[in-house]
Amino acid sequence: MRLADAQPQPLDAIAQAGKEIEQILVENPNLKVINLTIGVGGEPETADDYVPEWYREASQRTTTNKEGAVNKYYFGGYPLFFEKTLNLIFGKEFPLDKIAKIPASGGSHAISVTANLLQKHNTSGGKPQIIGKGTPTWAAHKGLIETAGCEMQTFSHLDKDVEWNGEALYAYLHTLNPGDAVMMDAVCQNPTGIDVPREEWGNLAKIFIEKDLVLIIDAAYLGFGKGIEEDSEMTRFFAKEGIKTIIDFSGSKLYHGYGKDRIGAIFAVNFGNEPAIAQAGNKIIRNTISNVPVRGQEIAAIIESAPELRAIHRKWLAEVRDEQIAGTRHAIVTALGPKFANLLKTRGLFLQTPHKTPEQIASALFPELGEAMGWKKCENGLLLPKNNDNLRIATIPTPKGIRKNVTKVPREKVMEVSERIGEVVKVD
Repeated sequence: MRLADAQPQPLDAIAQAGKEIEQILVENPNLKVINLTIGVGGEPETADDYVPEWYREASQRTTTNKEGAVNKYYFGGYPLFFEKTLNLIFGKEFPLDKIAKIPASGGSHAISVTANLLQKHNTSGGKPQIIGKGTPTWAAHKGLIETAGCEMQTFSHLDKDVEWNGEALYAYLHTLNPGDAVMMDAVCQNPTGIDVPREEWGNLAKIFIEKDLVLIIDAAYLGFGKGIEEDSEMTRFFAKEGIKTIIDFSGSKLYHGYGKDRIGAIFAVNFGNEPAIAQAGNKIIRNTISNVPVRGQEIAAIIESAPELRAIHRKWLAEVRDEQIAGTRHAIVTALGPKFANLLKTRGLFLQTPHKTPEQIASALFPELGEAMGWKKCENGLLLPKNNDNLRIATIPTPKGIRKNVTKVPREKVMEVSERIGEVVKVD
């Protein structure tokens, strides 16, 4: 196809939702909500954009704020960022000098570089590199993987009740050949919030070793499940078991750098030629974007290096995880009723209701916004668009009246909102 014949391409669901909500807020300035669809909080283009105090302070300490340091060049990434991030993900017991380190401009870029690396060094006789991914999954995975020339194969890792389906994963793994890859989420799977059960790790490790498969771990939400240490346990387990593992790490959400200072990295372990892998990855970056901006990496390194900033950051993270996210999940499950109590076991910014849920789920949280978005009114609230059984906590707008900062939700207010939803939402 010629470029002149190119047709308009739709945005993915999250980007489209964010665009629609942003337009609605422009047209309806009196709506008291904050658009969280892009993963960060604040009111765009206003003086009170939300910036955590730890991020503001770390940003002021970066070398880019010092005269003459703006153009300092860090090809291959910011060294202190790698050191601190490796300690977070692998702990201090794993030999960090055995890990290939490649910088990335966020998690999406990390996945793209990983797919390009695998395809470039694919030995399947001219066939595309296979990368398997359980569904449902993040919509952008397919584009990132297939744009690199790889083939994304899918399998259902959940049953009809959105419970873990290990047998389907095992059956798929046995169809693969040496060198094929499978991507799994470290924690807080998008869009289900369901983690790989700990009791499955040992069996999976045996299959990966027996069939000589490559494990790709999408680590986009470390810290948002149970905490950074706990959320890194699966990655550490597979690395210590000797599995050929690539970690696509995103620090953009962890360090609030989602929009301006995107933060990411690729780590490869147990391949036996890690220095060569790092060189190959950096060459891909050199041939595409030349160099990954390191300001976000430097901010992350400063936070992890300064005890006072790290303490404030961890307090913020705990509030986001244990109050804002867990509180919203509790409110939704309360609204859906007791038969959906298992959804409380899920983690992170995403929550998928079972397919047996009515296609339209009543919403009583933000009726003004819902009405503006064209959600259908009903006697007891608002109905979400048809077939919308995927409730993304990250895309639920935040009422300004609930909290001054998007990260602080008083426990009593969480319960108040939960009771409010439960009173007006009925699921038969």
